[in-house]
Amino acid sequence: MKAVAFIDIEVDPHSKKILDIGSVKEDGSVFHSNSLSSFMEFLQGSEYLCGHNILNHDLSTLRLTFKLQAFIL
Repeated sequence: MKAVAFIDIEVDPHSKKILDIGSVKEDGSVFHSNSLSSFMEFLQGSEYLCGHNILNHDLSTLRLTFKLQAFIL
């Protein structure tokens, strides 16, 4: 089975600052923090990311935050 992480990112609508990141993996491990470096470490080994409105919100926020092309659709 492929490793899946479900994510949700809460962002301040005015400053666009990430306030909170929540994630759970299929193995039951849970992440809840606003630390981007810890979040990226938590995602290690995940082959797929899933989430509500992930395409229009979460991935676009991560792209802007990291200024990377790592999250290619």
